Amino acid sequence: MIDTEKTKFRSFYKKLRNEISIQERKNKSELIARKFLTEFLNDSYTTYFVYNSFSSEVETGDIIQKLWESDKKILIPRCNTDELTMKAAVYNPQEKLTPNIYGIAENESAVDFGEEIDIIVLPGIAFDLTGTRIGFGKGYYDRFINSLAAKPVLVGLCFEEQLCKEKLPFDEHDKKVDYIITDQQIIEISKSRD
Repeated sequence: MIDTEKTKFRSFYKKLRNEISIQERKNKSELIARKFLTEFLNDSYTTYFVYNSFSSEVETGDIIQKLWESDKKILIPRCNTDELTMKAAVYNPQEKLTPNIYGIAENESAVDFGEEIDIIVLPGIAFDLTGTRIGFGKGYYDRFINSLAAKPVLVGLCFEEQLCKEKLPFDEHDKKVDYIITDQQIIEISKSRD
């Protein structure tokens, strides 16, 4: 039942996101990047796990570039599509990235990164005000976050259009984000629940 509901929301919000023009997505992504960097680029955080954007997702290139220039440790996802698992690969702009079967650029020489991660920046197709996130439905991020010894700060990036005003369906294994950043606002979930 929950999977059917998720599929319905996923289809609706993916279509909505795809209808945003390329130029508007670029402009909105720049606003989101600025908000993220103002809020989270500081001495409190050292290691950032950032998704490598593709398709109509919020672009993360500016965030990754600025973190690199600020001498932060940057990790990007490396998916094992046979096992539906994900590892954290150290990002280096000199290394060649190759698209996986989903079209997401990955570091081919990736090795698992076992140290503590301070922040994970997550993509999503839809988010609600309780921090529930609907992704592509494969569970990569949920399993990856559950495998970590210490819980990092979870930051979801989306366009304002992807923010669902009603509650999205939620499974026990789903991980809620701590913050949502859109082109119009930063939502701290613990405060929005009060």
